[in-house]
Amino acid sequence: MRWPKGVQCVACNITRISRIASTGKTGKIRRILECLECGWQFTATSGTLFHDSHLPLQTWFMAIALTCEGKKGISALQLSRHLGVRHKTAVVSESPHPRSDARQDSKPLGGEGQTVEIDETNIGQQASRRRS
Repeated sequence: MRWPKGVQCVACNITRISRIASTGKTGKIRRILECLECGWQFTATSGTLFHDSHLPLQTWFMAIALTCEGKKGISALQLSRHLGVRHKTAVVSESPHPRSDARQDSKPLGGEGQTVEIDETNIGQQASRRRS
């Protein structure tokens, strides 16, 4: 989805890339891509709001789907049970991501002139009522 014409470097848009398998900090094998022109190393999530996340994309997508499914969203405790993650992780994945705000140079969702259908959902928290 990210590169419909083939993998391109996120820094210089060159298609000459090399696939590298290396060992990460935890000892797990991580697969990265390296540009053969500029030497930039990147992954499919580089430059996205999922960059630097320890959660797999499938878990993120499931969290997004579960959060949007209900009219009032889903509690972090219930989300942690569904996803099989700690409560603290569910709280972070449930809250709006700081890098998810629309940028000025972003393109319309779905493309120019396309209709996008969405359902209503509650995102964020309601302001608490304080007594004076």
